[in-house]
Amino acid sequence: MTSPTGFIEVKLPVGGNVLAHTVNARWLMMRASKAKNEGVLRALDVPGLPPGFETKYTIGDDGLH
Repeated sequence: MTSPTGFIEVKLPVGGNVLAHTVNARWLMMRASKAKNEGVLRALDVPGLPPGFETKYTIGDDGLH
């Protein structure tokens, strides 16, 4: 979720404290364009992975790959 703070765009997890206490892993999904069916998942808070770990994904008719 983006938070309008002037000229700097800050991305924060959606849901606040409720989400923080119930979810074990937080990922940031990024796509260069909505026209493309591929993007990058970045680990924000995932047990066992370093912060900033990235993996590529594609969107198909049957889900994420």
